[in-house]
Amino acid sequence: MEIKIITKFDPETFSLILPLLLAQMEFIESPKNRQEIEKSMQNALKPESRALFFLLLDNNQQATGFAFANICSGIETGGDYLWLNELHIQSSHRGQGLAEKLMAHIAQWCREQKMIKILGITSVDNTKAVSFYKKHQFTVHPVNWLAKRI
Repeated sequence: MEIKIITKFDPETFSLILPLLLAQMEFIESPKNRQEIEKSMQNALKPESRALFFLLLDNNQQATGFAFANICSGIETGGDYLWLNELHIQSSHRGQGLAEKLMAHIAQWCREQKMIKILGITSVDNTKAVSFYKKHQFTVHPVNWLAKRI
């Protein structure tokens, strides 16, 4: 198992991660096609961006999971923090501790980068995700999600 940090768009990596991104978008009820995901990845990983993927590869260099995140800065946090947008493990590889390994790697990377904390959001209906995050010492707060299309 290997975890690569991806900060720049490249077609080879895109091909590796595309099936996982399609599955994740379907799971969160926001289905996208290949072109939409490619455009989003190119935007997220443009040179001036602070977005990154943690790509989980098996021993055959096949993508089995990923986390997509943004490095953010806040007055409340007093420094940089990691906003965890997505964390996804391929369904055929779940229950093998891969999400735990990925989260441990992310947490260690954040410590090395002097991040203040990791923040993110998940649906209250996604009880498996809520349990996973609680197990990894995340506090879970009721929130009001704000969104305005511009």
